[in-house]
Amino acid sequence: MKKLLLKFLTNAAAIYLATKVVPGISYNGGWETLAMIAAVLALVNMFIKPLVILLALPVEILTLGLFGLIINAAMLFLVAYLVPQFKIEQFYFSGANLYGITAGAMDIPRWGTALIGSTLISGITGFLGWLAK
Repeated sequence: MKKLLLKFLTNAAAIYLATKVVPGISYNGGWETLAMIAAVLALVNMFIKPLVILLALPVEILTLGLFGLIINAAMLFLVAYLVPQFKIEQFYFSGANLYGITAGAMDIPRWGTALIGSTLISGITGFLGWLAK
């Protein structure tokens, strides 16, 4: 029970931060909607994601684990499908220049938004889970 509550709280915090950082990820409503999104994400990650990883194990091994990013993005899409108030949309990246390295302006499609958001959510939940131990 404690593990499930910890997953729920870390998912809620990660989703909240992802909606603030990634322009294409949003939800309509208050903390109740955020709680529903976090609960659905926790359940999807506990029950559906292991089955998908098992089915995609050959591809996962072939790509040395990088296919896990695609699986995480697919799980986030599934949550967006199951919770209508949770939206994943494309957004426009205006570009950046950091220490002489330039990233040009581009449209980020929905799958790119899901990939960025799922990577951010995974990182935040992993960090918060590590802090809680």
